[in-house]
Amino acid sequence: MTVGFFYLFALLLTIHCYFEAPKHEILQGSPIFLQTSKETELRLALNELEQLQVSRVERLITEEEKHVETRALEILFAAMEGTSWKSSISWLNGQHPCASGSSWFGVHCSGSGHVVGISLSKQNLIGELPHGIFSSLQELKFVDISNNNISGELPSDIGSCSKIIFFDASHNSITGYVQDFFGTMDSLRFLFLHHNQFTGSLPSSLVETQTLSVIAIHGNRVEGRPAYGRMQAHPPCTKVGQNYTIPSEKDVLLDVYESLNGWSWPRNRGWEEGQAGDPCLQCWYGVTCTLDGYVTELRLPKNALYGTIPSSLSSFRHLRVIDFSYNPIFGSFPQGALYLPSLRELDMSGTFMDPFSLALPSFGEELGSLGRWRWNGDLFHWRVHESVTL
Repeated sequence: MTVGFFYLFALLLTIHCYFEAPKHEILQGSPIFLQTSKETELRLALNELEQLQVSRVERLITEEEKHVETRALEILFAAMEGTSWKSSISWLNGQHPCASGSSWFGVHCSGSGHVVGISLSKQNLIGELPHGIFSSLQELKFVDISNNNISGELPSDIGSCSKIIFFDASHNSITGYVQDFFGTMDSLRFLFLHHNQFTGSLPSSLVETQTLSVIAIHGNRVEGRPAYGRMQAHPPCTKVGQNYTIPSEKDVLLDVYESLNGWSWPRNRGWEEGQAGDPCLQCWYGVTCTLDGYVTELRLPKNALYGTIPSSLSSFRHLRVIDFSYNPIFGSFPQGALYLPSLRELDMSGTFMDPFSLALPSFGEELGSLGRWRWNGDLFHWRVHESVTL
């Protein structure tokens, strides 16, 4: 047993040293090229080692931090009439939300055991958000409390959550001014405050924002509009000839729309008509089709896709490109979609999904025809067939 342990340690140490320079390139987001069986196996082993090292560090959450996070959510539950929520499974069960087997409804956790997400849309939250809970949840990255009965002003300690990327409080009855701290939160990329009762002028920090990708403030009595900083306009879908869409593929697109909260996308031309429209004939935003009605590309980067990707995505037979980058998507990527016969490019960078959760095949096993995939800024070229040119 001891000999085997030291042998494994020596092997991993050798791998680490062998790939010292490429490892630095990964951190810098440079391309990685997997060319041979030996290199592939070593790379996968190194990735596993790095994940073990990260996991060991991330598990160092203190008991005090657990208590603070739990107490903050308990206060939220009491203040927002939690007993009347549509679902409050496991809430107030005496355990930390991220404890093994705990799983509080609508609470999402990181590998370190911290609360990183609150997803309580359409759950009948009633009342005013209590002050102090957000400052106790410093690892928060996304908050969705839309479509509830929240009233009063937003608590100012939201601005202390420096890691929040996605914040959605739309379709409530929130009053007061739009606070200026939203424009100074460096990590915030998606802000949805539409259809509330905000008044006054938009703060200068939002008018001059250089970091937000999407802002929605319509449906309020607010003066002014953001300059949108470096926000980029994305190309519309590509319409090729007089297309129609294969019915089964249209159903999958509607499933994607429903699962990723399409109603709140800032760019959803065509999608919002749902069953009344045709993705190819009416040129749904981000969708490219063939002349005979097959969907070949789904390009929806920076479009506030929020939620989990449906497993039905694995049904496309002609899909070549999936680009859902820079959206607050979480959960697991549908394993079957990696084996789509026509898929050539996958971009999931800038999401909450973990690329190492994928059950990637060993070298020599076919991975559909996927030529490259991008995740968290790293571009991976995966050679599957000798005939594939990258």
